[in-house]
Parts: sequence; C-alpha cells; structure tokens
Amino acid sequence: MKLLKIFVPVLILVVHFSSVSAETFSYNDNRIIVGSLHTVIAQPEDTFISIGQEFALGYEEIVAANPDLDPWVPGEGRLIKLPKQFILPSANYEGIYINLAEMRIYYYLPRAEDEHIVQTYPISIGRGDWLTPRADAKVIEKLVAPTWYPPASVKREHELAGDPLPASVPPGDDNPLGKYALQLDLPGYFIHGTNRPEGIGMRVTHGCIRMRTADIETLFDKVPRGTSVTIQYKPFKVAIISDVAYLEAHGRDDPSIMANYLGDAIRELSELLVTNPVAIDWEYLVQVAKEARGIPTVISLGKKQQPQFTALERKFLNSDSEKYSSQKYIF
Repeated sequence: MKLLKIFVPVLILVVHFSSVSAETFSYNDNRIIVGSLHTVIAQPEDTFISIGQEFALGYEEIVAANPDLDPWVPGEGRLIKLPKQFILPSANYEGIYINLAEMRIYYYLPRAEDEHIVQTYPISIGRGDWLTPRADAKVIEKLVAPTWYPPASVKREHELAGDPLPASVPPGDDNPLGKYALQLDLPGYFIHGTNRPEGIGMRVTHGCIRMRTADIETLFDKVPRGTSVTIQYKPFKVAIISDVAYLEAHGRDDPSIMANYLGDAIRELSELLVTNPVAIDWEYLVQVAKEARGIPTVISLGKKQQPQFTALERKFLNSDSEKYSSQKYIF
C-alpha cells in the first residue's frame, strides 16, 4: 500500500492509497460531464501501465493525455496527467455502453427516483483482424470461474505460432477469461476478466471485452441477466453545460476519424446549439479533434482554455518539487 498525498486548494491531505477500482458518479440531464482531471508526480519505478493499474485508467488513455512523455520511462518527478473526467456517451443512459474509441465501458445503474448513477471502467478490445463488433446486445449468462473453449480460428493462430491450445482451458491462472464472465447474445463474445492485466487499455483481444479482475468482479455483482449492451465506436463526444461547449476526442492512432466521424460530432453539436446557443471556436474544435487527448476541452469562442498545468501545480513545481520527490502526489 502506497502513501499518497492529495493536494486541495487549502489543505494537503495524507492518505493511504491502494489501487482504485470502479469510478462511480451521479449525473442528471444537466450534468453529463463527470469526474475531474488530476496530475500525479511520477516515481522512478512508474510506467504508464503501473499508473493505469493504480488509478483505474487504461494504457492508451494515459498515452493520449501525455503525448510528450515516454510511456515506459516517464521520468522521476515528471507530471503525468490523469484523464479521469468523462463526457457521458449520448445514449438512453441505460444498461452497459461500450465506447470502443476510448476503450471504456459505462454501466448505468437502474435509476432510483431522484438518483442517477453511472460506473465506468477501462477495457481492452479486439486487435487487428479480431475487431470487436459494433452491436446492440444483451447479457444472457453470468459465469463464475468459466472454462475457456478456444474457437477454431484462435487455435489455428496458436498452432501457426508453435503454441497449440487444448480443446478447453479450465479455471485458473492460465485461463484468459479470468474469474468472471458476462456472456453476450453475440455468439462467442464475452465481457470478462483477464490473466494479463497489463494489457488493459490496449487493442489486444480476439474481440472480447477484457477488464481488470477487480473491475469485472464489481460489474458482475451488479449487472443482471438481460441487461442491454450497446457497443459503439464514438471518437468524439460533445456537451454543452451552463452555456459552455465541450469536446472530448479519442482515436489518436486512427487516421480515419477526422474524415469519417468529425462530421457526426459537428451535427450532434449543431443539434445541441438549437436549444443551447453558444458561440463555437470552430478552428480550435478541429485542433482538439486532431490532437485527440481524450480530455473534455472547452471549445466555446472566447472562453479560457484549460492551461497545461494549474496554478497549484505550477506553485508546486516552482518551489517544493525537490522536497517531495520521494513521495507520490496527486493534484
């Protein structure tokens, strides 16, 4: 368990910290941006994978938010942005919503009368020729300690690599499904755990949705059979909150997003502008879309953009960074 120091504007809090699991937020129709941005000071042993495991983020999320840092050796004392703020995907806010572009799953809990709750987790998705399909599905079975039956295509891949697979893999450390699995009504597809947590936030699966063990355990306990599952590829998310427009962009390694998806985002934004007239900085909108940092960013004309570092972070960097170099801090 690591000793973590949390910075707030008035107090410095010292707290004991262990790995974060589910991010749980309340929301409503007027508050669909949840969470907040943070910064952590890297320690000598840190990598983006270890930072992701510690702060409930995926690898690619951290890479996108910190394009100038080396993911494997970010450097002791360097500030690492933690993109822990999200525009909720536009949907009916029910069931499970998987956004392939941001490699993140959202679970909208059944609504109480005056309480709307969403939980979100980083995921891994299909790679190369094994792309995770876009689909509307539902959970048809919940499996504890599942046995894995490798499909013929996966067995052929392993045979060509000189690593033949058995007809079935029993529960245990060698089982890629992990300890829990939600079976979908898409034949052969699951939302499941993993025996390789270092791959969370990457395109590394054979098409299934992979989650960290603690995350799938939490989700498994809450999701009933019959829950709807929406799987979409949505690199751009927009919102207008209190007369301020935001864009959250993903897919920095996808050369098709500008041509194939930015138009959809502009149309969605234009629909919001009908009832929420706001002046948009269209040139900056395009810049944010191209950079694809995965962070909700103000695109309203004349509004102050988010600085690279906050005033509190600058004060820390300019005065006390050497004093605290042996500790891990989060702003």
